[in-house]
Amino acid sequence: MFRNVIIKLRKGYDLERPLIIEWIGVIGIHLFAFVSFIYNDFKSLTIWSVNLLDVTFEGRPLYFFEYSAQNIHQVPHRFIANIWAVLPWSIWNIPIWILQRFFGYNILESHFSMAWSKLFLVVSLAGVTFLAYKISDLIISDKKRSMWAAILTASSVFVFTSVYYAGQNSIVSILYSVLAFYLYLKGKNKGFIFWSAMSIAVKPFFIFAFIALLLYRQKNVLKIMRDILLVSSITVISRVVFLMAPSYTEALEYGPFSQILVRMLSVGAPTSVGIASIFISGLVIVYFWAYIIREDTKKINYIPIYLCVVPNLLLILFSDYEWYRPIVLIPFLPILLVSCRNWFRINIILELVFSSVGTWLLLFRNSWMYSPVFMQGSIVSAFLRRIRGETILTHQPIIPAQGAIGFTYFLAISLPALAAIFLAAGVLLIVVNSPLFRSKVKIEEVKCERWILWFRLFQGLPFILLPLIRYLLRI
Repeated sequence: MFRNVIIKLRKGYDLERPLIIEWIGVIGIHLFAFVSFIYNDFKSLTIWSVNLLDVTFEGRPLYFFEYSAQNIHQVPHRFIANIWAVLPWSIWNIPIWILQRFFGYNILESHFSMAWSKLFLVVSLAGVTFLAYKISDLIISDKKRSMWAAILTASSVFVFTSVYYAGQNSIVSILYSVLAFYLYLKGKNKGFIFWSAMSIAVKPFFIFAFIALLLYRQKNVLKIMRDILLVSSITVISRVVFLMAPSYTEALEYGPFSQILVRMLSVGAPTSVGIASIFISGLVIVYFWAYIIREDTKKINYIPIYLCVVPNLLLILFSDYEWYRPIVLIPFLPILLVSCRNWFRINIILELVFSSVGTWLLLFRNSWMYSPVFMQGSIVSAFLRRIRGETILTHQPIIPAQGAIGFTYFLAISLPALAAIFLAAGVLLIVVNSPLFRSKVKIEEVKCERWILWFRLFQGLPFILLPLIRYLLRI
């Protein structure tokens, strides 16, 4: 029997599609991550979602911002300025809202309630993963290879960081944007604009890719301006309507997005007239290129997915952002990785280096990232407390402030080198996947070794285990 298993594994090692055991491994990491963390932002978003149900039930939805600012449940954040960020989450959380509203249930102290709330993010991620498969199949017409786009999406370290650890609702905006892109490839312009508008209403980041896609397909300047106005309409109209809502202006000023544009433009290069944003300069080049090339209407090719990836790569490479923001690359980057068989191996290696090194750099820059303290309140925390008779450690930065001169010196040398590797890998992903480069440089297919794929599929495991290791070792 054992010999038969070995034979099957050897045969599977050479298959072009992901193996069932690889899916089981990835899902296992998801399950562990699901029960391990309760981050501050997730608590606030969950309470905001039931706050919206409270004020709606009372017939005063415009008081949502004031009600949330009162912070009667004592969550870490008071201000939210975007109702679209929690609207679908509110609908999902109706069962736990009923428990809280009518039975006095404290949902923040309930493992079941927190699990139910986080399950909404998992369902959204499942939708993104499925659409990644569908989009990849549209582009390459290969169902087996398209499964790689799905599993590479599900196994991305950016997914574990944003969805499971930080509990962010970015995945909802991404789900809308991926649905919009799918309709774009199908030629359904109205659906593309509507779901793009919904995505931007939740989080504004898809606007950069939307403009690139629009310029690639539409050359009439007046129609381009019309579509940009349409895609901004939900956000603009909402802001106008909510200006009369109590505490809305305070929420705009002090909410999580108050400094986002300043941070986005903060990385620049000196010029004779001042500091120029590298991100904006890169976008201008991408938009110019998208506008001057003609869309191939006879078949679906990979250029649209390339136009989705490059603006987001520029954002991650050349702007300042929260450590959970790189999820904007999902699932567009994984789909791009499998878009050309001959470049698959090189793309996997580049993306593995880019995402792994980038995450380590973010970890050293942000002491709140993968900290044991945010295991507090989780199912794993309760299990450890029962075994060890103690609570999770209080927050400790991963870089010691004192008493580690040698380690600090090592970081002073290694961090700039790692940042250079991160930058190079990101730029190379842009270069080697560009249509011009692929048309000029022809390479033969070299099959990607399975062990390289395993490194990529399970790259999230060390980060997910890090808080537990830090807790057990007291570091």
